[in-house]
Amino acid sequence: MATTTTTAKAKCPKCGAIIPAQSVSCPKCGTRFKKSTSTSAGTAQSKGVSPQKSSANRTVTNGNNNVAKNANQIKQTQAKAVKKKNSWISVAALVCSLLLITGPVAVILSIIDIAKKDDEHKHGLSIAAMIIGFLGCMGWVSAFLPDTKNDVSETTTEAQNNAETYSEYVSGLEIANERKGSNDYNSQESNMIMPDVLGLEKYDAKSDIRDALGSGVKFEEESEYSDSYEKGVVIRTNPAAGVKVKEGEAVTLYTSKGKQKIMPNIVGMDAESAEQLLSDMGINMYATEVFSDSANNTVVSAEFEPGTDLSSEYSVDVEISKGSLQAFKDSTQTIGYEALYRYPETYEATPLKMNVKITKIEDSRILGVTYSLSYWAIYEGETVILYDDRSVQEPTLKVGDKVTAYGYGDGKATIDIKQKEYQGSLLLGFSYNKTVDSYYVPRVKVEHFELR
Repeated sequence: MATTTTTAKAKCPKCGAIIPAQSVSCPKCGTRFKKSTSTSAGTAQSKGVSPQKSSANRTVTNGNNNVAKNANQIKQTQAKAVKKKNSWISVAALVCSLLLITGPVAVILSIIDIAKKDDEHKHGLSIAAMIIGFLGCMGWVSAFLPDTKNDVSETTTEAQNNAETYSEYVSGLEIANERKGSNDYNSQESNMIMPDVLGLEKYDAKSDIRDALGSGVKFEEESEYSDSYEKGVVIRTNPAAGVKVKEGEAVTLYTSKGKQKIMPNIVGMDAESAEQLLSDMGINMYATEVFSDSANNTVVSAEFEPGTDLSSEYSVDVEISKGSLQAFKDSTQTIGYEALYRYPETYEATPLKMNVKITKIEDSRILGVTYSLSYWAIYEGETVILYDDRSVQEPTLKVGDKVTAYGYGDGKATIDIKQKEYQGSLLLGFSYNKTVDSYYVPRVKVEHFELR
């Protein structure tokens, strides 16, 4: 009797192909099987266990798995069946929120309870307490804030009432003005009296006049000299103070220019008296001494003629006599060079006369204007310096002129001997005059020259 061998078959869980139960992988899709599940049938057969017994084993295994699964489901159901409780913090928060006064405390406690990670307690009360507490806080804030809506409505009502009252007031005034007519106009005109503003500053005077005559008054201005009022104040008005002013009439203000500065006749006055007179007028006097037949130290001439208006002037140039030229020439003496060189201070301010020859002329300038000249001259074979700062430097001299100089001893002058030197390199440098020696020579302040 022939024995028939039956090969156990299995189904691929992925592609569904029928494959031998002993296969490690599916030949169709390549899926690999776990040894415990995919080869369970083959293992049973290789151990001499019949397929019927293998099926029985699988049934027992599945039963065990179902029991374990049911046990887990029971545990989960029991865990879900545990009821969560509210924490004491959530209860306290709810109580505080219901009191309203402690609304902020309720909000803080609710936040603390919700922030805790606790699966045993629920947070429903905390959330409710937070909402109630927040609403309580808003109520407190609104209670302390001013009721702007009512204020606005009250302000609007007052404005409307005031507008109605003002409108009635204006209407009443218009009716009253119409009734008064010309009588009131004449009364108003009689009240427009020119105020007294003499002695006030111009702007203060205008302010007082506007207060008396109205802001629409027009002004005209004039200036006059005054010995009684300072510069800038009102000395009179037109209309005068106390006069009735018609509506639209212009007011003229006369302001002081101060005392009038009229050039006095100072020729012949001594220098000190003339200077004091001009100083009282606010004028400075600048004097220049000149030779004149007039008495010594008297005014010979002035820049302006007597009667000239000096209101815009600040100074006057005058010439003061220093005596006659002939008298000065007669007072001079001739001093030799040696004495002048050795005793310069002794002969300082002494009237001198010397015959010299001009060898060099130097001028001193300010802004292009010559204000002094220095003449280098030979006197008795030696060098002297003749210093000339006269306002009129005549006659005009040139190098080589022989002249007789009249003047006063003026001490000594320093003559520097200079030597040109170069400082720096060949590419970058500069030259300058270096003083290497110096010496002194007599100096004379010139008052008069005469060509020889």
